[in-house]
Amino acid sequence: MQTMSNVVAYKAKLDPKRLSESWGWKSPTDEILQLATKAGQAQTLKTGEILVEWNILTAARRDQLLHAKPADMKFLEYCSDQEPGSVLPHVEMILTLQHAYPYYDRLSMLTHYDAAMEDSKVHKACDELNAVLMLVESEIPVLVFSQFQTMLKYSVEGPAARRTDPIHMFLRGIAPQLAVGAADDVATLLKMNDSAEGGQEQIEGEIRAWNVRDVAAVTSEEERQLVRVLDHALNVGASDVWLKPFRNGTSEIRIRKWGRLIEPFKNTSGEFAHANGDARKVAKTFLSAPMTNKAVNLLLQKAAANNAGTKLLKPADGQINYRSPTASAFMRLNFVPLNHLGEIKDLRSVSIRLFQNKEQSIRLVDLNIPPELIEIIRDAVVMPQGLILVSGPVNNGKSTTIAGAVGEYVAEYGDEMKILSVEDPIERHLTGVMHVQASPRLPEKERFAVTLRAYKRHDIDAVIVGEIRDSESAEFVVRFSNTGHLAFTTTHASDSMRAIEMIAQELPQSLHYLLAEALSLSIAQRLVKRICPKCRIMHSDPTDEERRLFEKNKAMTGDVDAVMPDKLPRANPKGCDPSNPDANPGCDEGYDGEIPVLEILQFTREVKDAAYALLNREDVRDQKRVIRSKTLTLLQSGLKLVEAGQVELKSILFFG
Repeated sequence: MQTMSNVVAYKAKLDPKRLSESWGWKSPTDEILQLATKAGQAQTLKTGEILVEWNILTAARRDQLLHAKPADMKFLEYCSDQEPGSVLPHVEMILTLQHAYPYYDRLSMLTHYDAAMEDSKVHKACDELNAVLMLVESEIPVLVFSQFQTMLKYSVEGPAARRTDPIHMFLRGIAPQLAVGAADDVATLLKMNDSAEGGQEQIEGEIRAWNVRDVAAVTSEEERQLVRVLDHALNVGASDVWLKPFRNGTSEIRIRKWGRLIEPFKNTSGEFAHANGDARKVAKTFLSAPMTNKAVNLLLQKAAANNAGTKLLKPADGQINYRSPTASAFMRLNFVPLNHLGEIKDLRSVSIRLFQNKEQSIRLVDLNIPPELIEIIRDAVVMPQGLILVSGPVNNGKSTTIAGAVGEYVAEYGDEMKILSVEDPIERHLTGVMHVQASPRLPEKERFAVTLRAYKRHDIDAVIVGEIRDSESAEFVVRFSNTGHLAFTTTHASDSMRAIEMIAQELPQSLHYLLAEALSLSIAQRLVKRICPKCRIMHSDPTDEERRLFEKNKAMTGDVDAVMPDKLPRANPKGCDPSNPDANPGCDEGYDGEIPVLEILQFTREVKDAAYALLNREDVRDQKRVIRSKTLTLLQSGLKLVEAGQVELKSILFFG
């Protein structure tokens, strides 16, 4: 029984492992063990000690409230009345953990129990309790309430009430685990299932959960194959997985690492590296036609990307929160049918974008950005207003650079400023930022617009708009930046000035002046492979082909004053010698990860005036010359990295 298991855990000195097991977790994550540890504190400390230990109140304020508290009033209740802003948001958590029940502040720790919540009787019962039925580790049912008192009342119901309870009837007499969770999350899940009685189709854009406790326990071969590839891709730092279809119905699986598509379980040369230093070629990872069909159908189902359940006739998108014993990630999936005329086989290309699931604080220094460029970005970030724009092709680190800039903002201001985001989807959680997912229940054209309109009344200091997608998002960041606020956003463009012109195309002519005035910094970037510092080959002579390509790049970009170094660094194709104790363990064919090449355009008064004139097509050639003279271009920035021995010359020739 639930109560008895909690008593046993309490008598066992509140051991986090045993307490989490009493909550239904057979293989608790670090996050769950930390929660159990916190529950142990809640049961052994006094309420006032908890408030101080968890940084909810200062010790001095706690003592003041203890002295003033009426004798007939509980201390937590009194603190909530006197310090509602500080204490009230934590009351449900404190009460829940004090009684040894789990409090899930993020319901994404659990698995959606779709079959239960789509049952009209179960949904109605949950709605009345303001609770949602979910699963622990995809197996153990848990009823998550939004309020502790409601949960407590439910926990003491007698056998007669249990026999007629739709939740117990659905679970065939099995008593669910009980918990309390964030009220907003509970309300959101209930809202998403409001139409369950009619057999509601999956909402476009809904994020589904895929939890794998044990790969060996997975019964279908297609799921085992996919799980192994996904776990491997996440563990080696891949950004994408691609299921590439062939006309005969088979498919090949490839992963993208450091910008290149490579074979799973191999290094960038398509080989297995062995401890004795040799390397052997391995056959490509192919799926048979039947296996391909099953694997793609499984992904469509997991991502809720094909609600009709019929042959996929048009591109579809889906999202999955994925978790296995070794990896956790948010996955954005895109399905494109080939639709060849007269083709009987259902050929579908599947692209899976991978984002590690963890809250983190990213600083610009973590991104291998040169110190002099970090200083320029930081100067723009600490200003109270302005528009910081990052542009570049898909999958070139724009969001990561924005995250680094936001990390500098949070480091400077901490909790003194309110910074929110609106994203679709949320790709990473940043410390100090309140992330808002654009509503999946709205048509795609309205998802950003509705949230952005609400932000005008939400008293925020800085905003992250994941991407300029339409005229409304463009107009919002421009007006927001011109009213004493700071905005961060991205767009797809090849260089820093073209990014501004593309945003201007989304705006009426009357707002071009405000766009020029709003801009404080425009960054264009590319990700290139970084040479391994341990085994790199320095001071090589340029080849005739390299000289030719360099001159061609100068002519196309307009960097006529750029000078190619006399000596060039090169990656060692053999990589580090594994027998060398100083070898770099991250070295792969002479490379070690990626590094951003940044183009920086600072908006001084002169640049603002030139940009406005350029947007109005006034003296275009002269205005471009002014802007160009104030820009640290991609080629100039890349050449500094070449001279420092960090990247190869061929990596920075973009022909922009």
